[in-house]
Amino acid sequence: MSTTTSPFRAAPDIYAHPGNVNRAEKVILDVGGRQFVTTVGSLVQRSGYFSDFFTGSWQDVKQADGSIFVDTDPGVFEHILKYLRRGVFPLAYDQKRGHNFALYADVLAEAQFFRTPKLENWLTAKLYLNCISFSTVWSPSYTHDKRNPDAKKTTVWGSDFTSTQMLKDETTKSHIFRCRHQLREGHPCTHSTCIPAPTYDEVDSSLWVEVGKSYAFHAGWASDTGKDFQEYWDRLTPPPPFKA
Repeated sequence: MSTTTSPFRAAPDIYAHPGNVNRAEKVILDVGGRQFVTTVGSLVQRSGYFSDFFTGSWQDVKQADGSIFVDTDPGVFEHILKYLRRGVFPLAYDQKRGHNFALYADVLAEAQFFRTPKLENWLTAKLYLNCISFSTVWSPSYTHDKRNPDAKKTTVWGSDFTSTQMLKDETTKSHIFRCRHQLREGHPCTHSTCIPAPTYDEVDSSLWVEVGKSYAFHAGWASDTGKDFQEYWDRLTPPPPFKA
């Protein structure tokens, strides 16, 4: 797992208590034409940008409908808001496609703008790679006869295995004997006329293995309150004093 160090460091509640702010007050954000409803407390507890914003004269910037306009992509901002509310990082992983690095890049740009040190660090240090791990198990090799391609020996996998596939391990040549006497199919004929020059077909005999892949999710890296992330964060070197 990645243990990359980072210059980002902040106390857990560095933005939790801006002065003279009603943290329970409801806020409507107009983000690129899409509305998000939240509270002042949710916005300020993890964002330096919103902490500064709500300590100023923020009531003066409300639109006619009472919302506050935020000029950014709403599809990306929803990941920012999800993080601000509960500290959940935007893990974007699919078993077939892997991680969504394009989304991570978009969220990182917004994390830097809204000044969310832990989210920014999680992305720049690639800690999302620690959230998902997988193991691979190989079944014993077995012969797959081309004359009977459906005769496969299948391993019974546990419920935690999410995918299996067949891989060819080795290919050898074998003889399939033919005889007009129709005696002991598949074996050399012992008839006197066949012993000197037995006839046969040469076919491939392959050894196959079945591979099972098991995925595991590690919740300790998926939020800024997770045990693994907190231990990692506590090991980081504090930066120079903050300058406004």
